[in-house]
Amino acid sequence: MIDYEKIAQYEEIALAAISVGEDNPEYSVVENILKQYNAIWQLDDKSLVELSNRIYTKKSVSLDEDTILTSNPNANWFVDSRFERGTERFDAYHKYLENVEGYSLKVINSISTSMDKVMNNVGDPFDKEDFSKKGLVIGDVQSGKTGNFIALMNKAADAGYNMIVVTTGTIEKLRRQTQERIEYGFSGISSSVKKSEKRTVADFGNKEQSYFVTNKDKDFSIKYANPVNLGQVPIVAVIKKNKTSLENLALWLENGNKQDIKRFGKIEKSVLFIDDEADNATINTKDADSPTTINKGIRAILNLFKRSSYVGFTATPFANVFIDHTEEDDLFPSDFIQVLKTPSNYMGASTIFPEKGEYHHILNTNDDAETEIPIVIPKERRGDFIIEELPESLKEAIKIFFLQNAIRDLRGDKKKHRSMLVNVSHLNYIQQQVKELISEEVFRLKTQIKNYILTEQPIKVELFELFEKEFPKIAESFESVQKQLSESIDAIEVDVINAKNKSFNYEDYPNGARIIAVGGFALSRGLTLEGLSTSYLYRNTLMYDTLMQMGRWFGYRPNYDDLIKLYMPNQSIEWYSQILDATEDLKKQIKRMANEHQTPKEFGIYIKQAEADEVRLLITAGNKMRNARDHEVTVKISGDYRETTKLDVKSVKQNRQTVETWISEYQERFDETHLWKNADKELVKALLANYLYGNFNKLNSQVVAETLKHFKTFDVKIAYTKADKPRKRAFRYNSKHEVIAFANSRVGSSGDGKFALTEEQKESHEFKSEKDYFSKFREDERNPLVIIYPEKLSFNKENKNSDTETEKFYQKNKDNIFWAIALGVPELADEKTISYKTKLNTVMQQQMITGEQLDLFSSADETEEDLE
Repeated sequence: MIDYEKIAQYEEIALAAISVGEDNPEYSVVENILKQYNAIWQLDDKSLVELSNRIYTKKSVSLDEDTILTSNPNANWFVDSRFERGTERFDAYHKYLENVEGYSLKVINSISTSMDKVMNNVGDPFDKEDFSKKGLVIGDVQSGKTGNFIALMNKAADAGYNMIVVTTGTIEKLRRQTQERIEYGFSGISSSVKKSEKRTVADFGNKEQSYFVTNKDKDFSIKYANPVNLGQVPIVAVIKKNKTSLENLALWLENGNKQDIKRFGKIEKSVLFIDDEADNATINTKDADSPTTINKGIRAILNLFKRSSYVGFTATPFANVFIDHTEEDDLFPSDFIQVLKTPSNYMGASTIFPEKGEYHHILNTNDDAETEIPIVIPKERRGDFIIEELPESLKEAIKIFFLQNAIRDLRGDKKKHRSMLVNVSHLNYIQQQVKELISEEVFRLKTQIKNYILTEQPIKVELFELFEKEFPKIAESFESVQKQLSESIDAIEVDVINAKNKSFNYEDYPNGARIIAVGGFALSRGLTLEGLSTSYLYRNTLMYDTLMQMGRWFGYRPNYDDLIKLYMPNQSIEWYSQILDATEDLKKQIKRMANEHQTPKEFGIYIKQAEADEVRLLITAGNKMRNARDHEVTVKISGDYRETTKLDVKSVKQNRQTVETWISEYQERFDETHLWKNADKELVKALLANYLYGNFNKLNSQVVAETLKHFKTFDVKIAYTKADKPRKRAFRYNSKHEVIAFANSRVGSSGDGKFALTEEQKESHEFKSEKDYFSKFREDERNPLVIIYPEKLSFNKENKNSDTETEKFYQKNKDNIFWAIALGVPELADEKTISYKTKLNTVMQQQMITGEQLDLFSSADETEEDLE
């Protein structure tokens, strides 16, 4: 039998035994080191294997680098000044994360590096010039965003920020939870009357002072806040997104800084405003001239300071990217957008909802709940609907939670919090009924288990069958669970967690809470349920962000990820899969734009709209999408031909290096006509996947990706002139968008599609356009053709569309070669046109209009002979 008490006793020593340099050790390394220590510990074989597994799991967590889209890629003020200004606060936080929270060094380093990038992109508090910086950090639900922004707070205080404001959502319970975490990880001083044994940053060398104007028991109140001189120590406010809190804080700041405001018009200090759950309540859903209360309140605080930085944190950024980017005073993240990478031990949507996901097996359906707790209660019964009894699936979920408690006790986690979530309605009176019925069921089960679990009565048979079905691969036997069960379930309580009931707090349970939490909105936004192992969701929201935020089951489950269970309707499982697709697509767009060195104000994005059988899911609330526009995207590569007719000047240098390096590497593969027949897909991918296509071309990375899926070989042509020289092309230059637009929206000539065709193929059809060279041939008759165009610019003052701006660009770049690309694809036998509906943000809307304008803008008198 595994000795979990001894494992718990030696786990910290075992972690220390694995050297600092072994952050991703091989399992055999862990095993061999612990075997040496076991000469002293005397663990049996099974216990040693369990300890080795735990240590390996913790030490092997991996984390990729995050992605940041920034308006100033060279910004480095924070890193440059860090040594001089000191790192005392963050150094203590580093040790706190390692020793108290149990983070691996690799994860801590990733958090530090990510927040360094954020700090470089917010303003320098010592800057003499005014600034107003705005950014957005995107993480996953329950993935540790709070840990990241507390790291940001520590770094900002080290750098000299005078004030830090944190908004935490709209409910007090979440504000209190965040206040407590900030006290542990930032100040090291708890405001709680009940003292905790948990160590804080103060135990790891943080002796720096700060002044909090909020505490665990109270949001900001102007009645109790003393006047404070900004600039002595960092002032911290952790407040709800509440009209009174925001307005009172602004008034308090005004009253305490009247001299600055009179002299400079603003407070001559710096503020970092961290907006947690930045898509919730923050978005302005009204006209720009009369913004919503919370949006107005946040802006008012920012506008009080000469130097302000706003950083939003969210897992569901859909509403944020739909903010009108032309409204300078609004909260569009114009300076940076960062996507945090999630550690490999995170249990999230991508590991749960795909059929091949690592944790797909945790899903159970609860469609039977419709009979007892209908998703839509008839209007005439909405005030007095009575739930007669619990659905069978919910009764089963309670039994699973009982089993989980026994198993976790056997694993030595006796003092760890345990939670079960039940979210079946937003109506408080329904939640109360569900709570009472669950309480009755819990009491009934406790009584039966206490009296009959060691007999052959039905309760023992039921639990045995459930154990065998749901936990077939765990190390614990039913016999050991059976003996432990009565003790483990004795302390289980049932409570409602909503705006009306504020009594439940984990800190009231020093030996670990065991709670079945019934609720609605309070369980759907930001609030963390500690040790969550069973989730029961039966709700009908149709919005991406709300559905994803309900995912309290996402997160980290050390030592019990094999026990997690999630109940939801079949339809919801399908919805989550579609939302996951849209979310991942958004992150890919951000990564592509970052690779192309674009700025947030060039962040033209679309959000895929999911299609369900009977309803359409909404990306977010309609009033948050008031600036968005519908657009249907169609990707059809079969028989098509596309070119990069508009070159992004910022990408020209990188594209030149990409193309010329690729040609140099494979030049021997080309014949004397500069043609390479039957080039391997992977070799061609090295060119096509690394070329930067910009925002205005019909040939883009999505078209390339689809083509690469369908073909194994390509033909590649370098389209020099007959004299083996670069072609010359008329063009127009647009300085506003920094784009070269080739004349008449063309790169090559109408006959270029003939490259790589045999003489017989050339004579077999009549070709009237470039597309004909591909639409008239099947995939078994010709390869897709990649044409690489070396272009030199041509300028003619006599052209009716010539202008001074284009002439200046020509004079500066007339000797340079600009590389464009074309891609033609033959007819596919089984291609399905990819089509989906999207919502476009205001940047993308402008880019589509600009693309059309550039086509008109670039029209010129140019003949086929000019292209040769």
